[in-house]
Amino acid sequence: MRWPARQRRALNKIEKTLLADDLRFGSLFAIFTRLTSPEAMPGIERVKAGRRPLQPLAPVALIAIFLALCACVAMLGW
Repeated sequence: MRWPARQRRALNKIEKTLLADDLRFGSLFAIFTRLTSPEAMPGIERVKAGRRPLQPLAPVALIAIFLALCACVAMLGW
């Protein structure tokens, strides 16, 4: 599976951080990979190609909060 460059960079950064935090991590991960390589990937973990996920609603929530604050200020006459 090909990951977008941004996600690959994030995963590489996580990997480097984990390796730096625990020197045994690399060997443990290699053992885990070797032990699980013959197994099929569980269906629940498969990523289906298709539409991109919906964007987070954070900008909408921020706008709603801002409008609510403006309404409160207008009603209180500040």
